[in-house]
Amino acid sequence: GVARAGRSAWACACAFDARAVRRRAAGRGVWMKAGKQDGDAQQQTVASSSAEDEINTDIRNASAATSNKLLDTPDYKGYTMRARLREETEAPFRKVRLFVYSASAVSAALGGFVSFTRVIAALTGVQGTQPLQETVPNVLIDLGVVALAVVLIRIDNAAGRKRLDRLSRGAALAKLKVENTDSGVVDKLSAYRLNKRPVLVCGDADTVNAVMADAFPLRRKLAERDVVLVPFVTGSNASDDAVFDSWEAGPWLARPVGKDEWGLWFKQELDNQKLTFSKVRGKAVVVIVRKDGRVGARSIGPPMWKKLVEELDALPQKDKFGRP
Repeated sequence: GVARAGRSAWACACAFDARAVRRRAAGRGVWMKAGKQDGDAQQQTVASSSAEDEINTDIRNASAATSNKLLDTPDYKGYTMRARLREETEAPFRKVRLFVYSASAVSAALGGFVSFTRVIAALTGVQGTQPLQETVPNVLIDLGVVALAVVLIRIDNAAGRKRLDRLSRGAALAKLKVENTDSGVVDKLSAYRLNKRPVLVCGDADTVNAVMADAFPLRRKLAERDVVLVPFVTGSNASDDAVFDSWEAGPWLARPVGKDEWGLWFKQELDNQKLTFSKVRGKAVVVIVRKDGRVGARSIGPPMWKKLVEELDALPQKDKFGRP
């Protein structure tokens, strides 16, 4: 009887253990299933978040591209919106001055018209009109104000056009691409701003090689002063291989990238200086760009490299723009 009781207790314990094992297994299965569902949901959340980030990035890139396209599209006068905004930044009170000049001209014109009618009335014998010795000077003063306002408007508009022309040329120059012969990196000239002083040497292969020969002994001094030579061989069938194969590569030398873009810029540069290819044939056209991106000097003929080094050494240490 005791043995049977022991076997029964043992069987009950085994059954209880089996039920406990099944419950734990079931619980583990539910937990694993729930964990899998949570993991799937988390993966879906991460995937959706990544997709949203990609969409937002595409939208921002598209918006930036559209904005740049609108800013860089020239208007009927050939000026881009970006150039006009920069011109307004340089001359913020120009619009105010033009408004004052225009308002003064309109006011003086109205006053002159009224005074002129009084002069006519006095000449025709109308009684009670202002005497001619008072109305005639008023007419002359009003006409003088109108003439002065027109002259000031023309002067201000001419100055604005000069600034727009300079900014447009600077923007065209900044878009040109060059390859650093030392690192092989291709960048726009705008990437050199605040860091380098590009010196553009344009001409036929023989002329450019002669200028390079003068600069080669000072190449290390030029590189130490952040000067980068950019030789551009002009001509429809010209190749710059004859130039770059002759000189040592390094941080002092950069190679133009994009023959058509450089050729268009060179033609515009000659047009702005009222020059032709025949006038500069056999001569070097040199453009020295300051660190702030503005053109510091233009010359026809090879630059004086030693004098350039001396002038750069004489600049203030804190002058990050490289003036002059």
